[in-house]
Amino acid sequence: MYEAEKRLLEVFQQPLKDYQKRRIVFWYDKSQSFSDELKEYQLEDVLVLRCDDQHYFETKYLVEHVHPEQNVLIYFEHERPENEKNPLLDMYFYSQEFKMDPMENLKDELGIRFETSDVFFKSYQLFFNNKKRRNQFVTVLAEKQDITENDLELAVLCVLTKTKELTAFGVFRSLFAEYGAGQDTLWQQVIKFGRADAFWRLAKLSFGYVEAEPSIATLLQAVFQTKLDAEFEGKIPANWEKQLLRQANNCVVFLNRWMNLRDEQDSYNRLSDNVFEELQIVKWMKNKPAKWLAQSDTFQAFDKQLVEGIAVQLAEGAILFDEFENIILNRRASYWFDSFGNEYEALLAASRLLKQIHLIEKEGFPYQKEAFWKSYQERYYQLDSYYRQFYVAFDKGSALSDAFADLRMTVENYYKNGFLAKLAETWMTFFKDAPAFSVENTLKQERFYKDWVSSYAVKENRIFVIISDALRYEVAVELGQQLEASTHYNVTTHALQGVVPSYTELGMASLLPHHQLSLSASGEVVADEMGTKGLHQRNAVLEAKLGVDRAKAVDAKAVLNSSRSELREMFKGSNSIYYIYHNTIDAIGDHAASESHVFEAVELAQQELIRLIDKLFNGVSAVRFLVTADHGFLYTRDALRTLDKVNADRTDVIASNRRFFTNREADSQNPGLLDFKVDALADGDVHVHIPRGAARLAIQGGGSNFVHGGILPQEVMIPVLEITTERGKEIHKSVDVQLISNTDRITNIVTYLDFLQVQAVSAERRARKVKLYFSDGMDNLISNEVTLLADSPNEQASDRMVREKFVLMSQAYDLLSEYQFIMIDLETGEEINRKKFVIDLPDAGLF
Repeated sequence: MYEAEKRLLEVFQQPLKDYQKRRIVFWYDKSQSFSDELKEYQLEDVLVLRCDDQHYFETKYLVEHVHPEQNVLIYFEHERPENEKNPLLDMYFYSQEFKMDPMENLKDELGIRFETSDVFFKSYQLFFNNKKRRNQFVTVLAEKQDITENDLELAVLCVLTKTKELTAFGVFRSLFAEYGAGQDTLWQQVIKFGRADAFWRLAKLSFGYVEAEPSIATLLQAVFQTKLDAEFEGKIPANWEKQLLRQANNCVVFLNRWMNLRDEQDSYNRLSDNVFEELQIVKWMKNKPAKWLAQSDTFQAFDKQLVEGIAVQLAEGAILFDEFENIILNRRASYWFDSFGNEYEALLAASRLLKQIHLIEKEGFPYQKEAFWKSYQERYYQLDSYYRQFYVAFDKGSALSDAFADLRMTVENYYKNGFLAKLAETWMTFFKDAPAFSVENTLKQERFYKDWVSSYAVKENRIFVIISDALRYEVAVELGQQLEASTHYNVTTHALQGVVPSYTELGMASLLPHHQLSLSASGEVVADEMGTKGLHQRNAVLEAKLGVDRAKAVDAKAVLNSSRSELREMFKGSNSIYYIYHNTIDAIGDHAASESHVFEAVELAQQELIRLIDKLFNGVSAVRFLVTADHGFLYTRDALRTLDKVNADRTDVIASNRRFFTNREADSQNPGLLDFKVDALADGDVHVHIPRGAARLAIQGGGSNFVHGGILPQEVMIPVLEITTERGKEIHKSVDVQLISNTDRITNIVTYLDFLQVQAVSAERRARKVKLYFSDGMDNLISNEVTLLADSPNEQASDRMVREKFVLMSQAYDLLSEYQFIMIDLETGEEINRKKFVIDLPDAGLF
């Protein structure tokens, strides 16, 4: 194959641009060197036309009318005529000229017309001698219009640094990342096939970097130093002053953009760690307070010291709870948050817990039983949640420092002695002389079927009752919030007074339809003389009370593990009442070997319950659910002391665990116990004996940390989640976020804009995460990117206003051009808002 033939085939095989339907190529062969061999070329799907002075119009007619979609090669045995003497000039302008000189072909393909281009291509002859580099060069410049010599130099650097887009920042990122990995292969390519002085000119133009002996290391350090100077408002080490770059904003935007590129985060992490060591920043940041460190997320060490500092202060009794919470919440949008997510979650839970305990110490508990019950239902339950959330995060943190070990001891002590013991002490005073346990004006667990389920049986409306063993009130509230966060469910949370003693057998029986509960001869709880233990017996009770084809008891595991067809088979027929039994929390917590994992079990249970409800909703069109429990639980992490246990003589025991025992004696004759008649049973002579406060019965063996059976709100406040949904209806929308700054003109290269989260986060409105940035008319970013978390539940609009900082790149801005401020929903990718701005910064491009 002839060389010219091969080159022509390459030209015609190149991908067409969006606006092209075919390729037309002009070939002017003044020396007629290729006239004879052209006859032998095998150019598939290409019409070859020879044209001379007598056939211009015939050629034009053939190309445009006879063969309007055919690839065409037009060959001339003379040089290209001047434009004013060229009858095919209009065709020439939307075609391509072929030359056997590869540089000339390249210039023609890219539409390069400026006079000094010949000098440029000669100066980079070694670069262009390689066909692969030439093709990459063309690819990088493919979308560029009106190419300048600066564009050509940048394109060379892009190819040599394996940067796929024509961006200076991409070149710097590639070379900096290579430096961070301890390599210099790309930089050696720049030196060998490009020009180092072109790179340093680019560094001067982009960052204002000028050094007598420039290096990648000093440029890189200067970029980081300049970003820190901007973040800490000039409060940096004095010996950094000479290294600061004049294009400070570009340093901020460059590193911010790198941190926001998910595929490049590993390289940034490695590099930033190296720079941190090189600049010896650990000396500068030593003993700096959390509020100061929170100004920057440039280095991982800032977050490490920040979380350790807050942990130390909380452990030592600092009461800056609001300050710490604001720092942690604002940190959620920062770069290193995910690396320290467990630490931040633990700190947030600890801070909230300790804050609430301090408030209770100031206010005291209510002195009236019903008010106390209501306060727990509305507020105090949160402390149990914070305690649990702290340990969930603490247990997940694989590299938590000694500071967190000290904080754990503080949390344990304050929760156990500052909250739980005092709560229990106050609560027990309401019942010291009571013959039975009762809280007036509350819904009762033993009336659950009558109050919550029976109406569905009468109307033959389908209801799914999910009973989760040991789903205590605070866990159910959180579950309701998780369900509300989806787009399907409306959830209303209620509280019932549970039966006492609060243990599985009596609690499960009380939820079934019945006239009365009693004890069998063997001491088991029966409903109207029918056994209630286990799935089979409970199903028999439902069928006896409601009819074989009207009600059914189901194991939650069977539902979760079923296929779609099995699920439909399971719930087919005319049944309207389904009792679904779920057991994860109690199954793990109620055993000595696994009780320390009970909070993990809570998270697993919540996930399973959400999956269960989703599966029923999607698989069998379930639209009404009730989620409840047989009892709650008490749990503290550390081993109990001897004084936390009560010795008791237990005779003729009917049922017992570490929190209670029942028998037929009204008075235990033990000052460490409270004695009640078991009102839930019709027998009349069954009594329960419960250790005062949060104490346990002194029984040999392990398993004292997770308990239930007593009368503390954590044990006997029974949740009912009333869940409804409507298929096809989007119930929960995200909150709206509005730009409220009353301006459309930017006059400062560092500018602040105000935003309003229009609605508070609630059952009807979900939180939202929004990306904010400025762009030019070509949708190129010209500022840093800001992530705004709109998740405030505050009702006051002023509390939902936030101000964000934007740093524009140092470059020339056209006063007559329109620039865009863009708001993107990060979950959906939807563009929320796009507002036009004028940028009035005449000196922004100077350096």
